[in-house]
Amino acid sequence: MNLREYIFGRRVRMGSPHPKQRVIDAINSGAGSIFSPFHRGVTGGVYFGQVRLGWSTPLVENGFRPTFVGSLVEQPYGTLLIGSFGMGLWLRIFFSLWYFILLVMALVAIAGSFSPADSLPIAIIIPLFALFPIGAHFLFNWNADTHYAAIIDLLKRDADFEVMDDTLLGDRP
Repeated sequence: MNLREYIFGRRVRMGSPHPKQRVIDAINSGAGSIFSPFHRGVTGGVYFGQVRLGWSTPLVENGFRPTFVGSLVEQPYGTLLIGSFGMGLWLRIFFSLWYFILLVMALVAIAGSFSPADSLPIAIIIPLFALFPIGAHFLFNWNADTHYAAIIDLLKRDADFEVMDDTLLGDRP
């Protein structure tokens, strides 16, 4: 998963011939509990009408992991799942604040009359802090494509979903 897919998400539309409640039950029984520290694989389920699935590793919490979030829509022929796999909402908010603070620090450093000795550490620290989230993504999410495939496989196997559309958000005409 590249950085663009991680930030904007990979949109997925899937259809199942089963009614919504049967799909919900199948997803909840197929995915592991998010509260189990020993489960390896797809965890999550359907909570308050929204599908939330992610990959878990025993005894390790990856706050940078991409998650699958989607909504189920009952149709006359079955159930439609419209979802996205990528960075979670709270992580987007956190990094928006992160980069806003870095921007303010950079503007203050540029506007301030610092001596060259004072501005050198700032000129090194700000770019390092700007690159940290990018490095964290590549370090912690190097296997995200495999995790995405496992989530899609769970949805296909347990709820009989078929992929109708699998695109990067924003690539539509």
